[in-house]
Amino acid sequence: MRPFLSSTFLDSIEERNAVLESLRKMRLVPHAMEDFLATPNPSLVTALEHLRDSDLMLLVIGFKAGTLLPDGSGSTYTSAEYDELLRLGKEPLVCETVDDLIRDVPRKQVDLVSAQFHNGNHHLAYRNDCT
Repeated sequence: MRPFLSSTFLDSIEERNAVLESLRKMRLVPHAMEDFLATPNPSLVTALEHLRDSDLMLLVIGFKAGTLLPDGSGSTYTSAEYDELLRLGKEPLVCETVDDLIRDVPRKQVDLVSAQFHNGNHHLAYRNDCT
């Protein structure tokens, strides 16, 4: 099984590292941006190629929407990966950071980002289920 790890970065560093460590302990080789080789392709093209080559998408979400795509669309890399996954007819396994990891962030903001990605059948709380 080849999992693809998608997440925002700055607000999910600890969680992302924990998920990667857990996957590697299970002897799985995840597709993760920090392991992508340099190519002449745009970053999004490379990410979507890895996503299409994956069996499962693990989506770690916190309170940020992610880095905006350079095309001016207002979409982020994370949302583009999610949209591609849905286009492929697949659903992600969503790991949401829990409140104690996102101190000082209004709950309403967290809920807005979470609602964009979350499907009740595939939603896990990070600390309890994702590692």
